Amino acid sequence: MKKIIGLFVLTLFISGCSSEYNVKITSDKIEENINIVVDKSLIGEDAGNPNDPVNPTESDDQITPFIKGDQYPFSNNTSQKYEKVVTEDKDNYYIQLNYSFLPSQYGNSTALSSCFEKHEFVENEKYYEIKLGGAFYCLYSDALTINLNTPNIVKENNAEQVNGDTYTWTINNQNVRNTDISIKIMKTTKWQQYLIYGIMIGVIVIVVIGALVLANIFANKESRNKI
Repeated sequence: MKKIIGLFVLTLFISGCSSEYNVKITSDKIEENINIVVDKSLIGEDAGNPNDPVNPTESDDQITPFIKGDQYPFSNNTSQKYEKVVTEDKDNYYIQLNYSFLPSQYGNSTALSSCFEKHEFVENEKYYEIKLGGAFYCLYSDALTINLNTPNIVKENNAEQVNGDTYTWTINNQNVRNTDISIKIMKTTKWQQYLIYGIMIGVIVIVVIGALVLANIFANKESRNKI
């Protein structure tokens, strides 16, 4: 049952009624945030009742188990769970799922390993690199927006839109069979690079000023010797 729910959750939280998948990458962790809006009309009035002793019926309602049950960031591991918050109004359920991955774990996340035909995640001492391509198996709405945010230096990317530290791609019916997402993120933040540049410039300034001072001292010394 957990496997069935897990697969359904995958198609729902990556696609859903309102589709947005957010990832924040820093030097030591990768945070996944999924926000879903589910229209209550999708659930229907008759969800079935398998425990009815007279007329037991199987339910086709898989949304309710998703809303009420635990969800898992790894498709083959139910020991880890998403942090989950569910709120509602008269028309919709609002589900928020959060999980913080260690860099070594993210390559096995359900979102990457089960949704993309081709998925590659590289992590070493210097950088992260994400390459996703081929068919996308989890599009069940008009479009999916993927937002990747990082304060680190981005060496390469093919994002469709860049807004500050956020890199955005959209998967829709036009590219669902041939996706292409790539980004290379250094483990150095922009501020760390600015600090390094600042120190280098400071050292150069000090060396130049020191050289000018020494040159002036020698020039004055030679001038006095001539006198």
